[in-house]
Amino acid sequence: MTVKECVEGEGEGEGEFTLAYSGPNPVPAHVRDTDEISVIDHNGLEPITYQWYRFTEGKAFEPVSGQTETSLVFETVFEMDAGDYMCTADDVENKMAQSPVITLSVLAGVPVYGPVALTMLALFLMAGGVVEIHGLMRRRYTSF
Repeated sequence: MTVKECVEGEGEGEGEFTLAYSGPNPVPAHVRDTDEISVIDHNGLEPITYQWYRFTEGKAFEPVSGQTETSLVFETVFEMDAGDYMCTADDVENKMAQSPVITLSVLAGVPVYGPVALTMLALFLMAGGVVEIHGLMRRRYTSF
């Protein structure tokens, strides 16, 4: 699981309610992985309500259903998840803050650990084949 999260600093103002993000932008994610993008609020008064939005082709931000926390969670990343996202928040005093636009870049293909696992499997299978061939050769020459 990859977690992109904010640390204090960016977007923080003197008493101003802000949402900050300091992870990579664009955020790289692989198809079929779990991923998450997190923001942190500064100077907001609890309770704070959050809503994540996605930028649509119609050039409008539409709410992402069920994403009402500081983290935008992708249980399974799909190619269609690629795009621009933003979080807004309202605090108890009705002050509003919004994060910068964060781009999710979905990388097609097999994640890095995939080729490593396939290489290990191939080596294991080849080693088993070598042992089997060696056993056959031994039996053939010792039967005389």
